[in-house]
Amino acid sequence: MGSQEQTMLVSRGRTGLVAHALLFVALLSSTAAFSPTLTAPRLLASPSSYATMPLRPAPTFQLPMGRVVPRLGLKMQEMATGGEPEESPAVRKFGLLAMWASFGAYIAFIAPQGNPEVELPLILGALNIPPKDDLSPVFVAAFGLLGLAPLMFAALFAPLKPKNQSLSPLPFCLAGMASGMLAITPYCALTSYDSSLPPEEPTGFLGAISSRGFGVFSLLSTLLAFVFALGFFQPNTINGGSDFTWDVIFSSNLTEFGKQFAMYPSVNIPTVDFVGLWLLSSKPLYEDMKRRGWLSDGADKALFASFMAAPMLGLAFWLAVRPPIQTPKASNAAEKL
Repeated sequence: MGSQEQTMLVSRGRTGLVAHALLFVALLSSTAAFSPTLTAPRLLASPSSYATMPLRPAPTFQLPMGRVVPRLGLKMQEMATGGEPEESPAVRKFGLLAMWASFGAYIAFIAPQGNPEVELPLILGALNIPPKDDLSPVFVAAFGLLGLAPLMFAALFAPLKPKNQSLSPLPFCLAGMASGMLAITPYCALTSYDSSLPPEEPTGFLGAISSRGFGVFSLLSTLLAFVFALGFFQPNTINGGSDFTWDVIFSSNLTEFGKQFAMYPSVNIPTVDFVGLWLLSSKPLYEDMKRRGWLSDGADKALFASFMAAPMLGLAFWLAVRPPIQTPKASNAAEKL
């Protein structure tokens, strides 16, 4: 092996290590970005901040609720009215930005490199109706939902936008139809979810996609994509079209998807993008459910987990069934009654 080849191998190895390090940092820092209640460890606090921190007694193992709930924070957080610590906006912002940078590094250094002459027919084949038979139905379903997911995000963001925040979600979500989470993640990092501020009533195009009609359309489209991924609309080509049950057909489609994922960047990158958007929806979905009275200050976590269990399906179902948003005035009036 020549010295030039050795130099190239060392360079690639270093590049891979840098990319993996970025992904590892994103995994640690984005925990608070996705979780509605967790924040980064308090050990990261600035030493100068300890001078102003009030002393607290050592933690006990008997609480009024009969259980111990550990709370970790970047710094001492003021308790909200419902008893939950307010989330540090800086932790969520930098966690999401680290995730955004890591996805860019993944595309550049880790994802398989392909030939445009091969990749373009694959993308066009996924856009065909019906899609090409040599593409896995699992990928075709995820690829189709990538076009709908940014509009679902816009429907989720619009009612959460405070009136004093000039940043509109529409440009980010429209750009997300082409670039996915690369366009939507910055909005999630820069926006605010302060429930004490009155939400903005969406109008125009945002008002249309925030309606229940669009939610029902999203739910039906997502269900159709899941059914297609299971192989119900794809002709069976296993062993020349032998009669197999749907689980065998789905297992075969999943195996074929794994091969295409490892080989083609046009399959690999959109799939990772789809998973990233699914994780990205957790925080705004939690806030929207909380403002509409379905969640109450950390309770009903099992209900929230059920909405996040199936990628994008829970979000589509929520857009179809969510009640009107509860403003502070409406909540106070309801309590008086």
